[in-house]
Amino acid sequence: MLKYFRQQDVTSILGIKLGRLKYWDRIGLVQPSLRENHRIFYDFQDLVCLRTVNALIKKGIPATHLARGVRKITKRIPENKKVLTGIRILSIGRRVVASLGDHLIDGLSGQYLLNLDWGQVEGEIKEKIDNFQSTRDAQEWFLEGVRYNSNSSTHEDAMHAYRQAIRQDPHHIEAHINLGALYYLRRAFNDSKRCFEKALSSNPEHSRALYNLGNVSDELDDLQMAINYYERAATADPAFADAHYNLAAVAEKLGEKEKALKHWRIYLESDTTSLHAEIARKRIVALMGTPSDGN
Repeated sequence: MLKYFRQQDVTSILGIKLGRLKYWDRIGLVQPSLRENHRIFYDFQDLVCLRTVNALIKKGIPATHLARGVRKITKRIPENKKVLTGIRILSIGRRVVASLGDHLIDGLSGQYLLNLDWGQVEGEIKEKIDNFQSTRDAQEWFLEGVRYNSNSSTHEDAMHAYRQAIRQDPHHIEAHINLGALYYLRRAFNDSKRCFEKALSSNPEHSRALYNLGNVSDELDDLQMAINYYERAATADPAFADAHYNLAAVAEKLGEKEKALKHWRIYLESDTTSLHAEIARKRIVALMGTPSDGN
């Protein structure tokens, strides 16, 4: 199950209008648990709170009344009391409404507002999320994965999203490649290799799939296979500088001086200022001072 949900996702899952979500956020009633790069995201507990608050408002309790109640409850119950078994402060933002057992408590009057079966509420939300997830297409799942990809703490969520994208579309090349890259970061090279091979089966000339298979082969000490993949990547995309760089490095390991020199020089045609460019220049100087292949 997804860890975080966009406002648009919440409107689809719970049927709460976007304007209402923004209003509740503004008055401090239900605030999202995560704000990132000017975007906001709700977690599962936030969805439980949103569903509960929406039910209360439908019963005629004004949102502003609930917001005041939440503020008063938060002040009334010391922080160390919030973790006691009998008391729950469900954030609407920072855990929303307070409950004692299965009862929701009005922060203004201290009176019970409504009996709640939290297990039933959470089960209902999970079912809604499952239904929502089944309606997403492969590209939506892929973009979800890309969003989680940028932070190492959410890589597991990214991998889940990429797998869902692949389940929807087994030929989604970018999902295979991104999933393989995450396996690579975990040094799960065989899993990574399988992902890149599946991408390649959909497009045998895909330069990034070829390049990544070169990297995996290098890690697995299959240097000749690494050269093969890097050469194919450079042929598919002659401007792919990193393919030339890695090809030159592996050619050196195998003692193929002329091939290494050729690709160090090609690399420098597209990069003259980076640390890698400096390394390439040093390798050319070093190789020029050694005998040619076979001499």
